[in-house]
Amino acid sequence: MPKPGTYHEIFLQSPIARMLFAISEDNVFSLTEINNAASEYFGIDREISINKDIREVFDPVKSEHFKQAFQTCIKNSQPATINALPKLPDSLNVQAFILNPIFDEANKISLIDVVAKPITADSGYLKRERDDALQLLTSLFDATGMGIIITDHLGNIMRVNNTFLDNFGWRKDDLLGEDFTTIIPAEEYKTAKKRYNSFIKKGQQEEIEARIIHKDGSIANVFLTTTLLELSQKRKFMVSTIRDITDQKAIISQLRIARNKAKSANKAKSTFLASMSRELSNPLNAIIALSELIRDESKPSGKAKEYLVDILHSARYTMDLINDVLNIAKIEAGNITLSESNVDINEMFEQVSIIMEEFAKDASIKIRTELEGDLDLICVDKRLIEQALINIVANAIKFSSHGGEITMRAYALNNGYIRLSVEDKGRGINKNKIREITEPFVNIEENNNLDVSLKDHSLKRETGMGLPMAKSIVELHTAKLSIDSREAVGTKVYIDIPPSRVICYTGDRLK
Repeated sequence: MPKPGTYHEIFLQSPIARMLFAISEDNVFSLTEINNAASEYFGIDREISINKDIREVFDPVKSEHFKQAFQTCIKNSQPATINALPKLPDSLNVQAFILNPIFDEANKISLIDVVAKPITADSGYLKRERDDALQLLTSLFDATGMGIIITDHLGNIMRVNNTFLDNFGWRKDDLLGEDFTTIIPAEEYKTAKKRYNSFIKKGQQEEIEARIIHKDGSIANVFLTTTLLELSQKRKFMVSTIRDITDQKAIISQLRIARNKAKSANKAKSTFLASMSRELSNPLNAIIALSELIRDESKPSGKAKEYLVDILHSARYTMDLINDVLNIAKIEAGNITLSESNVDINEMFEQVSIIMEEFAKDASIKIRTELEGDLDLICVDKRLIEQALINIVANAIKFSSHGGEITMRAYALNNGYIRLSVEDKGRGINKNKIREITEPFVNIEENNNLDVSLKDHSLKRETGMGLPMAKSIVELHTAKLSIDSREAVGTKVYIDIPPSRVICYTGDRLK
């Protein structure tokens, strides 16, 4: 026990917290003395701490904090300042300390005198504000619903919040002072270290997916956001927020598997439909041929002739339907190869008008064509695009009033596309049904109670295969089919040909 009035007793009894650290040749810092005020502030037992390594005196976070400040002081050979937390959670009355280097006879720093800066009356308000702010930030750090880890420039874990500990099963003592690779799968150490060092050097914020080890050894997929924090004396720390996305990744994986299964099922469906269509077309061809033979050879009359005509119409209707199913199945299965050529839109419109003229005449419907401006050629499969237009026009005739008018129009859009449209002034389509009618095997006559005669079989397809067929053909050309319709006003069906299929020309000369 020091004698009363000696310097040592004054040191110990001083109301200002003070410590003395010795520096060994290999840069190890040992506590050589600590006064009562410092012991109380840091919660240190003086008797068992003297001559101990700083890592045995303080927790990993605080010891690393002081070591970095000591190294800065030694490097610059001049005093430095550091803020240090008291023993938590007793108080958040943060104290600032001055680190004074003490030189030996060889002018080498052998001791560092750590002295608390006196708190003046003028600084009381600012100190309270600082303490309150620190307490608030500490509460937010621990209460946030996202895991947070703070690491130093070497990658040592300096602080970790409760959310991370709860989410991944670790204890604070398991992690503080340990390298961050403690929570990284072994096979990713090298990559993670390289990325970490690059981040500390460049300080760019990163958002990446990574993997973290649970305490029980299981692996979690996480989304990691990192930010560089630079404090006094240029001390750098990395703040990492961590969100567990293991469940989301599992869901995405399951969706991907389900999508692949759906694709496989769809392909199997298309293959089945193609096979069944071929099987059905053979007996139907025989029925059609025999019916035509009976009609031509036996010259039936009366009811027999009427029945024979109905048989022929029904067979041809069914054959057309089977062919549509077969074509859609081929497209979905990727078994159709485009035979592309440069097509004049005007000539294609005229060809479609000629084909559909007879059907339109039966309903006293007029088909008009309009080309706005000098349109370019389009590179498409002429036969397939004509078939798509025929299907669309057939539906327009079907849903137009007797004596109505249908317009096939072509014009350029501002985005470089060329639009082909078929417009009618028929009864229109309910907007809730527009998407439905472009899907295969949907009954577009549902609840309409239309009188569909066998004579109009090719136009009145209750299964609605015309538009789905047209849509499949259009999309095969990387073009787009869309419908604009209003009930009791009419319908416009658009085919937008992309710029990549537009062949520019001047007169008869291609560019």
